[in-house]
Amino acid sequence: MNRNSTILITGSTGMVGNSIFKYLKNKEYKNILKPSRSVLNLNNKKNVLNYLKETKPEYVFAAAAY
Repeated sequence: MNRNSTILITGSTGMVGNSIFKYLKNKEYKNILKPSRSVLNLNNKKNVLNYLKETKPEYVFAAAAY
């Protein structure tokens, strides 16, 4: 993973997701996506597929929980 990789973090407002985000920011990663639930509803398959097609993340950290 290089500093310019597109990285998606789901659940970035939770404890684990926020920790991952802070760690990556401290390591100077530049393209971190952390969409809110209203932007990326993981319960909606079509919404998820469209978001992934649009943003093309190279890495995904799935830290979302319900």
